[in-house]
Amino acid sequence: MLPRLHSPRKGWSIIQHLNEAQKAERDSENLLGTLFSRKDPLRLRTGSIITVTSWNNADKASTTVFSGVLMGIRRRGVDTAFRLRNIINRLGIEIQFKVLSPLIKEIKVVRRAQKGTNKGSVKALRQANAYYLRDRPELLRNLAGALKADRVEAAQQAGRSA
Repeated sequence: MLPRLHSPRKGWSIIQHLNEAQKAERDSENLLGTLFSRKDPLRLRTGSIITVTSWNNADKASTTVFSGVLMGIRRRGVDTAFRLRNIINRLGIEIQFKVLSPLIKEIKVVRRAQKGTNKGSVKALRQANAYYLRDRPELLRNLAGALKADRVEAAQQAGRSA
């Protein structure tokens, strides 16, 4: 047991201890230190296209897949969350996911947003939170085209390997 837990400063060391324990338990892939970090060169930028596979309930019997454009990241340590947006049946859908949620099975980066215009990547958006995508569905459709191209490419590769 940590010695500072016996005399915490307004309970702060207890909170830090619990956060570190949760991080050690749930962040085995070090997502907070790489993809969702502020300074890591491999971090995700606003405008990246991400696919999240999540469990439907605590029984972990079935999964749901949601793909969308990264609108923003809310960095709060263990409570770090990110928001994805996609257009489904001409209706804009936004879902916010907690990075260390036990209901998230997998986070896959489909296309990474880059500052330059590299081939195979999406141009990074200029603002940290791209809430203006709500008012500009045509821009979101262009980004979603990259997602469809990736699905076609994955299907072709699966057909070649089978």
